[in-house]
Amino acid sequence: MQTIKVNLKNNPYNIYIGQNSIRDLNNLIESLSTVSKIAIITNNIVADIYLSMINSAISDKIKKKVFIVPDGEINKSLKQAEEIYTWLIENHFDRNSLIIAFGGGVIGDLAGFVAATYLRGVRLVQIPTTLLAQVDSSIGGKVGVNHSMGKNLIGAFYQPQFILSDITFLKSLDTAEYVCGMGEVVKYALIGDLQLYEFIDSNFTDISSENIEINEKLVTISAQHKANIVAQDEKEMGIRAILNFGHTFGHALEKFYKYENLKHGQAVLLGMKCAIFASRKLNLTNESFANKTIEFINRFNVNLPQDLSHENISDMLKYMQHDKKVKNGKINFILLKNIGDVFKTAIADENIIREAFGVLK
Repeated sequence: MQTIKVNLKNNPYNIYIGQNSIRDLNNLIESLSTVSKIAIITNNIVADIYLSMINSAISDKIKKKVFIVPDGEINKSLKQAEEIYTWLIENHFDRNSLIIAFGGGVIGDLAGFVAATYLRGVRLVQIPTTLLAQVDSSIGGKVGVNHSMGKNLIGAFYQPQFILSDITFLKSLDTAEYVCGMGEVVKYALIGDLQLYEFIDSNFTDISSENIEINEKLVTISAQHKANIVAQDEKEMGIRAILNFGHTFGHALEKFYKYENLKHGQAVLLGMKCAIFASRKLNLTNESFANKTIEFINRFNVNLPQDLSHENISDMLKYMQHDKKVKNGKINFILLKNIGDVFKTAIADENIIREAFGVLK
């Protein structure tokens, strides 16, 4: 089992990555100070496959209860959080309790938000079960829920006690969910790792949910990138913003499709294409690089659930105005000059944003 340190000034913690690493869960929990009770928050899909495994991994000496959330981004909401609060109160969870977020990005964000706010904060452990969660969303302490007007508008920075990423969980992912995670892996490659880009490119036909060795490498490299950036900028006041590459466009797409039929990482892949197109329109990168990179992203074969019309794009511009990255009324984007050469800027010309969405048609 490999260990990656997230070297934060006030709340440092470790990410543990390996095959069958769930077997180490009980020892890691016992390393924490007194744990009175454990709340395992998961979804119905993960529970059906892995709930017995996590129950077996935790000693019966510690009382534990399970709350199962319906699958889907739509359940990352204040309404669902309130249901969990009620359940925690009714079952007498106290400040010495531990919440385990056991699932993908939705569960990690939702359970993390509950942990951050229940009794003004109880301890949290992240056990991500999807590629996206293992490489990105579980790391860095961003927790929260969506609002009807936009994604992740309500939340906090709240760090876990540790993260335990078991690579064998990835074998149960379907193609769409796996590609969703690869969206974030590709993001790390483009914003700062030529070797990772070349590894994905040269091993593309062997990359799948079943290939444990390749997945362990992808998760370890990506998690280390995220840990390094978070250690420099925990609250996203500077360099951490580059992790939003593709996300401003992507979040608008997710919102437009009502968080159905288009997963987060898929939207990020499409959003990166839009950002690269915008970079080219602004003459920030050359045509050869832009075309090559868009072709690279196209290999993941992500398409829109339905074509975009002019009116649809107008709706997404409205969604962007509510994005948390808007400052002083200006929509900020992370754009790309070359691999590893990224920067944040506002795009004043609305027509460029419209044209960027048009590249997806």
